[in-house]
Amino acid sequence: MAGSSEVRTLLSRHKASLLHELNTTNLLSALVKRAVITQIDKDAVAGNADRSADADIDLFIDVIGAKGFDAFREFCFALEAECPHVLTDLLVDQHSIT
Repeated sequence: MAGSSEVRTLLSRHKASLLHELNTTNLLSALVKRAVITQIDKDAVAGNADRSADADIDLFIDVIGAKGFDAFREFCFALEAECPHVLTDLLVDQHSIT
């Protein structure tokens, strides 16, 4: 898994579980703490009542996808800490699409 398009594809395949985790865990805060995303990114993803949940998760996927491999790796570490079952799903799926 190297490029941003592969990251976006992988994350897009797991939109529902990612959206659930963004709404029920501290994943966004963990990503800010790990410097994967900025506070501005977090506020953009979580703070717009005029935007649909689908638009929120699409924005989140775009933000993570645009950050590069190191950020994706840190994202995976944050998943491991906050919602390891999602990381497992991503890893299993990643092997099925490569």
